[in-house]
Order: sequence, then structure tokens, then C-alpha cells
Amino acid sequence: MPERTAYRFSWGVGPLTGNLQLLEPVAAIRGRKPKGQGSDRRREILDAARDIYLTEGYDQTTIRKVGQRVGVSSTALYVYFKDKDALIAAVCDEVLEPLTQAAMSVQAEVAKAQTPQDVEMLLRQFAEGYVRFGLANPMVYFRIFMSQKQIAWNHRTGIIEGTEQYFVRFNLFGFAVDVIRRGQDLKLFKAGDPVLLTEVSWAALHGLISIRVTDPNAPFAPLDDQINTLLDMLLLGLKG
Repeated sequence: MPERTAYRFSWGVGPLTGNLQLLEPVAAIRGRKPKGQGSDRRREILDAARDIYLTEGYDQTTIRKVGQRVGVSSTALYVYFKDKDALIAAVCDEVLEPLTQAAMSVQAEVAKAQTPQDVEMLLRQFAEGYVRFGLANPMVYFRIFMSQKQIAWNHRTGIIEGTEQYFVRFNLFGFAVDVIRRGQDLKLFKAGDPVLLTEVSWAALHGLISIRVTDPNAPFAPLDDQINTLLDMLLLGLKG
């Protein structure tokens, strides 16, 4: 049997914490900036929108409030983003960037995988990374994947349904379906609807993240044990 290749990816996660560590603190900016000093305006708008969305939620992330935080009018903000959903889609892209980059790396390896063992290893690594990302970034995970009132995101297409359709830059769900399909092609996983299999698998991972995010002080089993046991059960189910 050929030697199995170990793949390593960077997930952008650190010690588990109950508080989101933003990329950098963003202080409220008061007053309108003079003309000619707006080259970094889009960056300031995204920083302000990210802070408001993650701490206050979708409903409170208004064009007016973001404009006030940055110090520009609502009209000026529309120069950079067509509407609120376009702005929040850009925020989601940024905060999910570590997960997106890791998934894209895995996707490239899955496309080249020649053995069932390689696909299993890649799926296992991505699934573990997904859980650890969610737990290392609880506010990000809560707002994007757990909030009752959020952007109208179609997980199967990666489309945010607003006044227009905004594509999140990388469709994580579509990627996961491709991994399941590749496993089926290599006779690793049982036959069946790969979308359904992905939804059920995702639900299991989401459940583990959710119980730890909503009750971080509960007397759970060690995280490594939970992750390994969950992945063992998932793979057994996928193999049938």
C-alpha cells in the first residue's frame, strides 16, 4: 500500500475563547473626513460594519449607523456598496477568510486525490478545522450560522438573496458536496444524494459547535474526544 500523504492547512484559529478577537480594534470615527482623504474609506466602512454586525446583529447593522460610525453620509456609503446585503456579504467574506482559504486548499487536494484514504483524510481534516474555527470565533459563527434573523443565505448555492443576488466568494457547502461526491466516485462512501449526505454531516458538525458556543462552561467531554468520536461516527455513516 502506498504511503499516505498528510496534509496540513492553516485555519486561523487560536486558543478557544468566549470573545471574538477582531482583526484589529476599530474605534468609532467622529466627524466627516475632508475631501481627498478617502482612499481607505471602503476599509473603514467594512471595519465599522463588521463590528456592528458581530456585536449587534443583522437588524442593527444599518446603512445609517455604519455611516455615522465612519463619519460619512448614507449617500456616500452607497458609492461603495449597493445596499445593506452587499455590505454584509462583504463582511461575511472577510470574517470567513481563514476558513475559505483552508477549504480552497483542501479542494485542490481533493481534485487530485487518487485513493479513498486520501479523501477520508482530507474530509476529516476539513471537518475538524471547521469545528475549531467556529469555536475559536464564536461571535462570527453565531452571527453567520446561528442567528434567527440574518441574511437570506441559500447554503446550497452560496447566494445571498437580497434586492439582488450576492455571491459569497466561496461556497463552503458546495465544496463539501464535491468532497462527498469524490468519495463516492472512489467507492469510499455509499451511494445516495450527496447533497443530503452533506446536509446531515454539516448538521452534526454544527450541533457540536452550537452546544459549545451557547453553553461554553458546561461540563462537556474534552473537545478532542468529542471531535474524534463525532468524525468516526460520521465516516461510518457515510461509508454505510
